[in-house]
Amino acid sequence: MTQIEFNYKPNSKPTQCYRILRHLKLYKSITDLEALRDYGIRRLSARIHELRKEHTIDDCWIIGENRFGEKTKWKKYIMEGK
Repeated sequence: MTQIEFNYKPNSKPTQCYRILRHLKLYKSITDLEALRDYGIRRLSARIHELRKEHTIDDCWIIGENRFGEKTKWKKYIMEGK
């Protein structure tokens, strides 16, 4: 795995934005479900809004089915690597 630089002080508590940014840099994308399941973050769009002030983060709609077989869509946030 590539070493990625993060602005994080070891003796402080990581913020939600830090966790999302780390995830995006490592995995290139994140959805609401991943943010909730992996980090307990319920308002991903709000954190993405904050991160977009300093980072380029794109998004796209994913269309699929829910557990009842009904058509639904959700956002996927994407950060391209350099």
